[in-house]
Amino acid sequence: MAAQLVKELGKLTQIDAPLPIEEYRARSILIGKKVDVVTPCTTYEAEVISILDDASLKVRVATGEEIRLGAGEVRLKMN
Repeated sequence: MAAQLVKELGKLTQIDAPLPIEEYRARSILIGKKVDVVTPCTTYEAEVISILDDASLKVRVATGEEIRLGAGEVRLKMN
């Protein structure tokens, strides 16, 4: 009985629905904007190019290099 309970609880924690990534992209205020990327060691400016299928950000830094940001903080530049 305990094994069946664990099995059923496991089913409840599985997410089978796809991420609504297209709507997320459509509503994003970041795409095409300059942001400050904040890391534990530094802060640098980048331009948000897109939101990837895994919901990470693709940004372009001053050197022209494109970087995938999987986690962290970005701050929208107001100027």
